[in-house]
Amino acid sequence: MDDRNAPASKGDIYDLRSEIAGLNEKLELLRSEMNHGYNDIVERIHDSQTALLKAFYGYGQANNKRVAELEGNEGAFRDHRRPPARS
Repeated sequence: MDDRNAPASKGDIYDLRSEIAGLNEKLELLRSEMNHGYNDIVERIHDSQTALLKAFYGYGQANNKRVAELEGNEGAFRDHRRPPARS
């Protein structure tokens, strides 16, 4: 049917509605897949943030321990070099 001005039959309208219903199903499937992909990306970003925060926290804890040891050693060194108190 190449005549665009010919009237549509009930069969033509039914066929068109069937095609539209099929396209709507495909659209919903695509929307679902896109939503799943989006959620997967969000989860990966969150996991990356968590890994970075854990790494920085571990670094900070190790650095705090190192500074505490240095301060303890410095205090011991100063006490050792201090002359004995005279009475």
